[in-house]
Amino acid sequence: MSATPAARDEVLVEIPDTWTEPVNFLRELSAPSFARKDLPPLIGEFAFSYAEHSGFDSTITVLAALVAAGAALSDDFKLVADSGTGWMQSARIWALNVAPSGAGKSPAHRATLHPLHEVQRALYKEFQRQCEALSAEDPKPPRPRIVIADATIEALSEVLRDNPRGVLVANDEFESFLGGLDQYKRSVASRDRGEWLRLFDGGPHTVERVQRGSVFVPNFGASLLTATTPTALAKVAKLLPEDGLLQRFLIGIGRRQIDGARVPLMREMGEDFADLLRRLYCAEPRQHKGAVSMMSQTREAFDAWRRSQRVAQEAFDGIDPSLGAHLAKYPTFALRIALTFHACLIVSKPEEADRDPARWPLPPETLQMALRFLETARKHAVVLYLSMRGGSETYDITRDVARAVLALGTPIVERRDILRHCRAFKNAAEREQAGALDLLIDFGWLRESDTGYRKAYPTRFDVNPALAAKFADIAEKERERRATVRSEIKGLAK
Repeated sequence: MSATPAARDEVLVEIPDTWTEPVNFLRELSAPSFARKDLPPLIGEFAFSYAEHSGFDSTITVLAALVAAGAALSDDFKLVADSGTGWMQSARIWALNVAPSGAGKSPAHRATLHPLHEVQRALYKEFQRQCEALSAEDPKPPRPRIVIADATIEALSEVLRDNPRGVLVANDEFESFLGGLDQYKRSVASRDRGEWLRLFDGGPHTVERVQRGSVFVPNFGASLLTATTPTALAKVAKLLPEDGLLQRFLIGIGRRQIDGARVPLMREMGEDFADLLRRLYCAEPRQHKGAVSMMSQTREAFDAWRRSQRVAQEAFDGIDPSLGAHLAKYPTFALRIALTFHACLIVSKPEEADRDPARWPLPPETLQMALRFLETARKHAVVLYLSMRGGSETYDITRDVARAVLALGTPIVERRDILRHCRAFKNAAEREQAGALDLLIDFGWLRESDTGYRKAYPTRFDVNPALAAKFADIAEKERERRATVRSEIKGLAK
């Protein structure tokens, strides 16, 4: 019985000392699940237990819980990355869950955000009571808001003017959110889109409107949680302008819903998570005006990670510039996630006097937890960007060249062989051809041959001997496909 491609990948193949293990990038990419240990206990226990209980993918519940926790914390709390330049970040997180229809994205979001809605409901009752006690001449107090479903920029500016701590925009459909950006005339739509992009950064901002005049907002910032399907995202991604909107979202790729299993103490864990969100919302900066410092070891670890992150960004820039632009925002993501995790741990302290996140510097353990979480999120982003149709021409060409190399089955392959046997490579621009060959070298498939000669680029490559055994099934299927095509054309020609 022949081994399947998946099974054959597990077979130990002897790799010559001068070669590395060839990476199998021909299969469909899949993102790993987030780990419970990479989240604060109260977030992890609820997100993973609720996913097991409901049958929803834990990726969906984890991202929703992260955004809910960050949105519950006031933007007055900021993690200081560089006191010299004043670089600091609040816990404002944008997340996009991508999963098939029926994966449970909407019900998972509703269940996770329910505690915030309950807090908002209690605040609104108090607001109504205060309004009833006012006379006709008295000005109304600001209306408290925590979560809004959808809003125009005008409406959102009014909400944020009354709620400088920030709000959460929760929209179940990413496509409808994008449609809302373009609901006005063309001349105004682009301006509104820019206003939405500013919401990611927060800070003082004046929203100018012709009919309603200027609206000054002390903190024009909002968290954002939304969802879509892979098919819908592939369609809208082609139409998105290169303004960095999609790149501002943490990405989670979820799978279809499965049968759930009864989880003991599920109700208690839900109550603990709701209590965590209430504590986060009630936290007020008492020390350092809400500025959370880093321990010296934490700062050193963050600086070292930033240097490695720049290398990763530059590497993916050559594959897909959109992915590179997304990775460029990871230092910002890291600070926001770390602050969220830090606040969750601090407000859970037994003594109320110790529950001020600004009182305690960020320890290296919390930063490492956030970086591990972000590393998994990065893998989800890589899968999404490289899997979207038209998202990475270089990566698609690389896969076509790889199949041609397998079909040829020779120990040495020349550039002219690839041009003759791979139409996608032949039709690609020289920059994309070079990028595809560089990727095959990075993936351990090829290396520049000592017997070749150079013009502006290498012309001959040695082929990793391990490919013949590791990808035998794929190579055979590719040869059969090519033979079928040749036979069919030959028959038509007769």
